Amino acid sequence: MSGLSAVISVKLKLGQDSYNVDLNIPSATPTPDAPFLFSVVSPEKGGQPANTLLEVAIGNSSNIYIAVAPPGSLLKETGVDKVVENLNVVVSEGKYNKTDKKFDKDKNK
Repeated sequence: MSGLSAVISVKLKLGQDSYNVDLNIPSATPTPDAPFLFSVVSPEKGGQPANTLLEVAIGNSSNIYIAVAPPGSLLKETGVDKVVENLNVVVSEGKYNKTDKKFDKDKNK
């Protein structure tokens, strides 16, 4: 059964840094092979690699992946660096393959 799908891409700027915000809602109910995807990425800049600030993938109730890792420049720009020097949070149910943007069928991989 197919239905309405959505792909939204926005580029935001905060201070000297820019961030790509991408949302991908599949036309059918999300599955481990075709999950709902949402990400916020700071693209490559001055030879520095891209930084993924937020990545969310939802395949179903047993396949959920959320990762938050804002760069130090964002913490400083927002004033949070006075309290938080570094932040990296990953919450997952199931095994998410960040390269393929799918969940592995075998959760123990």
